Amino acid sequence: MKKIFYTLALILSVLTSCKKDKPEEDPEGPPPGELSQKLKLPLGAPVGSAVQKEIGAAGGVIQSPDGVIKITVPAGAVDVPTAFSVQEVTNTLETRARSYRLRPEGVNFKKPLTVTYRYAGIDIGSIDPRMLFLAFQDKDGYYYSANKTKGDLNNHTLTVETTHFSDWTFYSRYDLNIDGGRKEGGRVFLRESEKVKVNVYVSPKSEGEDDIDELLSPLYDPVMSSVQWDFSPKKGSLQISVDRIASYQAPAKISRTEEIVITATLTGDIGKDNQGNPVRLMQLVQPVVLENDDYFILSEDGEEMVAADFSATLIEGMGVQLSARFPNGYNLSAYTYGSAVASYPYNMHGVAGSATLELVGQDQRSFIVYRAEDCFNGNGQAIFSPGAFVLKSVGHTAGKYFEGEFTCTMFRFDFCNSTVKKSISGRFKIRKQG
Repeated sequence: MKKIFYTLALILSVLTSCKKDKPEEDPEGPPPGELSQKLKLPLGAPVGSAVQKEIGAAGGVIQSPDGVIKITVPAGAVDVPTAFSVQEVTNTLETRARSYRLRPEGVNFKKPLTVTYRYAGIDIGSIDPRMLFLAFQDKDGYYYSANKTKGDLNNHTLTVETTHFSDWTFYSRYDLNIDGGRKEGGRVFLRESEKVKVNVYVSPKSEGEDDIDELLSPLYDPVMSSVQWDFSPKKGSLQISVDRIASYQAPAKISRTEEIVITATLTGDIGKDNQGNPVRLMQLVQPVVLENDDYFILSEDGEEMVAADFSATLIEGMGVQLSARFPNGYNLSAYTYGSAVASYPYNMHGVAGSATLELVGQDQRSFIVYRAEDCFNGNGQAIFSPGAFVLKSVGHTAGKYFEGEFTCTMFRFDFCNSTVKKSISGRFKIRKQG
């Protein structure tokens, strides 16, 4: 294959905490070049029920109930009907990937079987899928990298041929490791003056067979000597050790909840992606949310967004009005027609005891909480979103809080023409100003 060198920028959330069971070592990692030990971890525990299927000489297909992993058995791989099974197990690598136990084990297949892993439904953050590789764990607990993993960006799959079965998952070779803080949705949440250590670990491999290498315990790799750290906006402080490990400290005073981003840029011989192309540049990104007592957080498709600006107002005789603006361009307005602590179902504006939401998207198109029952002739009542807007507390006086949460399906204003909708949820805590 012709070698095509290219610049690959990887924008990574935390795919893994990398807190694997391994011998005690320097918290900042071994010095550059120090050898790592073979990665041996406990076997995963079964999750749910196994899928079983008998496949004979003609071949066949079996897959997990969630459709994530599929085994394709070619004709002639076995001579007699053979019991195959797929069982999800806990992932002892502690990545966001799911792990599956494939059986039978110890059978000498006459032809390679194809394992296809579909990661489309798995939250891998913003990692570039070209750097994902399949890995398996043998019966003794040792992990191996399937070097001939082939990624398909269009179908969101990882595929490899194998002649043996065991426990299978996927991993990313380079990961950010965060020590400290509250972790949620790929972000680290910090309070005033709180400090975390942020370092880059590689999951190194031994040089084994052409298509299989042993995975080794996470290591401070020589390529780390090239890492360049930065953060933006410049809130708080970032200190870099002589080993190129970063320590970030939140500001002593956080006036409002906001998000910063810590970046680690690597250069050098980083390895090949799952397309077989050499990688010379990689950027890993860790979002950090600086928290005070006020926040407005919106979730969509498993991704959380922290509002850049938000407010809450109590309108006597009517209810509560909230507004929030998000970094991705969303503008959300919420109204409750009532000021009591309660759960408010969605309805039209002005209906007592109800709530309504309005969302203006990135393209400036509006979304609302209802749609027409019959788009063809306009007959029937409006269909309102399921879910509710819950007020847990109301700021009647200065210094008190508006606090609550909501779930909602929002329909684009021209839903009958576009049929576009969004499922969102959120939570907020906003201090009433004097």
